[in-house]
Amino acid sequence: METVSFKLEDATVNDVCHHVVGFVIGDGGGLKSGGSGTLVRIGKMRGILTAGHVAQQLPDKVGILNFLNPRIQSHEVNIANSCVVWDGVKEHAPDIAFLKLHLVDAGAIEAQQGVFYNLDKPREFKVEKPGNKLGLSHAISGVVDEWKEVKQQGGSTKKYMNFGGIFGASTDVKDFKEGNADLTSLRIDYDKSLRVPQSYGGVSGSGLWELCTELESGKPISVRKRLCGVAFREHDKGTDVHTIVSNSKSAIASLVHEVKEKWPAEV
Repeated sequence: METVSFKLEDATVNDVCHHVVGFVIGDGGGLKSGGSGTLVRIGKMRGILTAGHVAQQLPDKVGILNFLNPRIQSHEVNIANSCVVWDGVKEHAPDIAFLKLHLVDAGAIEAQQGVFYNLDKPREFKVEKPGNKLGLSHAISGVVDEWKEVKQQGGSTKKYMNFGGIFGASTDVKDFKEGNADLTSLRIDYDKSLRVPQSYGGVSGSGLWELCTELESGKPISVRKRLCGVAFREHDKGTDVHTIVSNSKSAIASLVHEVKEKWPAEV
């Protein structure tokens, strides 16, 4: 198997973004972002994978949005049940959580085209046909708080929020260790982007994805994906270069184990 570099723009962006949600919470009569998350499935359970500090600041009921399907945000979900792995110290790792959804809420999200990514499913990147090559890319996908736009619906008093969503090709992806925590750092590649945020507020809890595109004679024939991290920290704020730090695959695996121990009847 030969691995080659591959442009992320050629990948199927929608295939990832159907899993991505943002949290919307009340703010003195208005609305604000509560962070990002990824719709996931563990055993029989469906829920949202996010950062621990994001989970702990959310109310028991929260609105959610998906920038591929704005209708999802009309549904308020109950997230009173959660499994959080975080010591409560700002920027400490690991910083990750699973928010368990009620069956009715999960069903409503699926009915509105939200897709729950199966964390139990093994995912290996192998060529389907000898002689083909694999193009590997990384991306982070979530919402950006500074791109929000609050609007009024028709002639009613009901408000809704439009968020700008980011699906950013990641560069300088590096694994490192901080204490006992396995982490990944990355930067967003904006070489071809017309819009660059000043801050990644709202991106906390976003999923870090590995995308594998199989190439036959240089042309893409399939795209596979693997969730490999959860963003929780930003460095270099206020500069032209932003570094995002993510929990790693091992943190996700450890969280899945804890979730199954907490709710064994639903595995």
